[in-house]
Amino acid sequence: MALGLDLDTESAQRSSIPSGGAGSLSGGAFTNCFAGVWVYRPSATATFALTDGGAFIHYQSGAREVYLGFNSTGVTLADLNLRIIFNSAGGEATFTEYRGDSFLDEWVYYFIAENPTDGQIAGYIRLSDLTTAVTKTRANDNGGSQYVNTLTFGNFSANNTVILGHYAYARARDSAATTADAKTYAASSVAEAGDWGFWPLLDNADTGDDSGNGRDLTFNGTLTTQTSPTFPTKVPRYANTPRDDELIALGSVLGPYSWVKPQSWF
Repeated sequence: MALGLDLDTESAQRSSIPSGGAGSLSGGAFTNCFAGVWVYRPSATATFALTDGGAFIHYQSGAREVYLGFNSTGVTLADLNLRIIFNSAGGEATFTEYRGDSFLDEWVYYFIAENPTDGQIAGYIRLSDLTTAVTKTRANDNGGSQYVNTLTFGNFSANNTVILGHYAYARARDSAATTADAKTYAASSVAEAGDWGFWPLLDNADTGDDSGNGRDLTFNGTLTTQTSPTFPTKVPRYANTPRDDELIALGSVLGPYSWVKPQSWF
């Protein structure tokens, strides 16, 4: 199941996060951290009013913030673009290929990552193609005192503009993360070793942290229960099934009349 956000006052949030030391999320300057969440935006209920300037993921640290959500350009849903604000004092990038009415009625994974090599990364992964991440990357120019003090999914920390939709499998990590890591986390519906917090969001009462760290979320507003994403199942290769390289080698020995593996095989 999943969590439904339907009104501007609604969100899922973890606040009062320590700035450095035990229990902190990110280093100073919002470094070495990750947050991601699956979101389904129904076309039947998506509206401009509830997405204008909203955020899928929001980091708050005093007056500074980092967030991935929509800009507020235009007067209709189609006028919006997905945008990452890397630093509220300056620094943003727009996903011009992702409009406000893109990818409705499908599950999309949104994430923000940071590591010493790439700097800050933001992007999305569609459930229909878990191997492809569309990203924006930039050098991190946030100040050294900026830690994630409040982490919010579906809204800003002030709960003023929601991105209406169904939210599931939210995750946060207090460690360097890459785009490759984001693909791994996106494909998982369970807590992974090293998670700072993992929240399945199975229904409108499931605030619990499955990472074992006890970092439960707070739900703001009157939330609903929805259906969660279903990940594709990989077909196992049986132990006695020849690999492709084994069949090729066999063919080189037997010659042009050797048996050829049917196209319907693995």
